[in-house]
Amino acid sequence: MMRIISLIVACWAILLSVPAKAQSDDWAAPLKEAIDLQSSGEYKSAYALMLPHAQADNGLAQFNLALHHELGWSRQRDEHKACHWYQRAAYNNMPLAMQKYADCLVSPARISDTEDTALVWYQKAFQHGIYESGCAAGRLLIKDKDSSKSNLEEGLRLCRTSAEKGSISAALYLGKLYYEGELVEENVVLALKLFQLSSPEKQPVAAFYIATMFDEGVGVQQDVKQATYWYEIAASQGFDDAYLPLAALYWTLYQTSHQENARFLAKSYLWVNTLSALETSVDDVQHEALLSQISNETPHQWKKELNAIVAQHIQTFHVASPVSL
Repeated sequence: MMRIISLIVACWAILLSVPAKAQSDDWAAPLKEAIDLQSSGEYKSAYALMLPHAQADNGLAQFNLALHHELGWSRQRDEHKACHWYQRAAYNNMPLAMQKYADCLVSPARISDTEDTALVWYQKAFQHGIYESGCAAGRLLIKDKDSSKSNLEEGLRLCRTSAEKGSISAALYLGKLYYEGELVEENVVLALKLFQLSSPEKQPVAAFYIATMFDEGVGVQQDVKQATYWYEIAASQGFDDAYLPLAALYWTLYQTSHQENARFLAKSYLWVNTLSALETSVDDVQHEALLSQISNETPHQWKKELNAIVAQHIQTFHVASPVSL
């Protein structure tokens, strides 16, 4: 499965990165054997064949070497080397490399002040059809409350354009801005529309915001079942902020519903105990009270199976990389 995912990532990245000019054909032709090896998962051999072409300024080879270092294909992941090759590919007009190089420039690992340079590269990538980069540039302009009016307006324009072009991250970012109302005037109706554009079925952060709005009746009529549905979407993808409100809503449904009571109780047990299983879980009065109530109500014979499901979820989403805002 991981091999298939890697191949999909590579193909997508390469397609987005080929510049629309004749030299792209000249770059691809000498790399055919290397690309075939890479597609077969023979990364070490592919890297060895690509390296001399990359050193000779073949932009497609440079971009591929950057992928090897970023994704750890046949070698240890190395951000510095990946950024080196992304930079060289960006100067060779590889669109996605422009975005990747800009990401390197704003990485927390960078010590020097390179945001202005990153802004230029994000804008170049955007002009070459990498629509995510438009809002990445916009976010650099919309830093905080001290951003100038012109920067704020231009940043919003870039993010709106990115969202209109289908950028999920841009729609999510704008949704959060209008929901929180700190940098722009609060508009919860617009925020909800933007969250709904953010592929919430696959995007836990967007799902969490939609759930919260239904839970609290913000911009919509309060709806426990809708809130539960969207919290479940977020929680099932490892978004731990959803665990406690989801457990609480299932507990409420268990106490008030005349149907599916067993399912509601089991779900409330699962999510309250998932939160408890996190090493980072902070003692909370509501959590502790809910945990006690649910545990006392849950039949003992259920617990072994439910605890196994909890353990699998923790292993899948929190041992390596928890999802967060």
